[in-house]
Amino acid sequence: MQFLFFQGFGGSASRGATVGGGIIKIFARDLKVDGTISAQGQDGVAVEDARKQVSGGGGAGGSVYIKVGGTLSGSGLIHADGGKGNALIKSTEQVR
Repeated sequence: MQFLFFQGFGGSASRGATVGGGIIKIFARDLKVDGTISAQGQDGVAVEDARKQVSGGGGAGGSVYIKVGGTLSGSGLIHADGGKGNALIKSTEQVR
C-alpha cells in the first residue's frame, strides 16, 4: 500500500496564503547528491491595503522520499522545511 500526502498551505485571515513544498519521490540504484533536493514551503507574505493588514503564515514543508538500492553518496543537502511566517508590524516594517 502506498500513501501520498499532498502539500499543505500557509494560512492568513483572508489573503497572503502561501504554498507548501510538494512531494519529491526518487527511486534509484545509486544516487549522488552534490547539490540540493528541496521540498521547502514558501515563506509567508504580509499584505497591507486600505482596508486591512494581514500577516501570512509560511507554507508547510513538503516530503522527500528516497529509496536507493545501492549507494547514497555526496555532500549535498536534502530537506523539506516549512516556510517562515511573516508578520506585518507597521506599514513600513516587516519582520521575518
